Amino acid sequence: MELQESMAYVERCFREEPASCECVCPFELNIRDFLKKCAKGRWPAAYRNLSEAIAFPSVAAILCPRPCEGRCQRTVLGDAPLNMGGLERACIRFAAAEKAQDFPLPPKTQRIAVVGAG
Repeated sequence: MELQESMAYVERCFREEPASCECVCPFELNIRDFLKKCAKGRWPAAYRNLSEAIAFPSVAAILCPRPCEGRCQRTVLGDAPLNMGGLERACIRFAAAEKAQDFPLPPKTQRIAVVGAG
């Protein structure tokens, strides 16, 4: 299937509803947004998507069984599914090359003491 035909198929199919791959993702990752940012080369922004959905993205990129690949709409068109594991690993590698982000924590207003902890 040609690129234009497949794009028309996708537009007709989804209309901003969650994609079938998003529905089976155990982490509820916004796959469309992640793929758009990866396609534009916005690796830190794509990594932010991963880290919002997954507590440890580098571990999950290795251990995830990737059920999303089985539900990829490209398979309906007779094409191979997107390699989400490879994209996640590339995102992690390229985002690591960027400057690290600061995550400022709000100041603490109260204190606690742990009694009996040795």
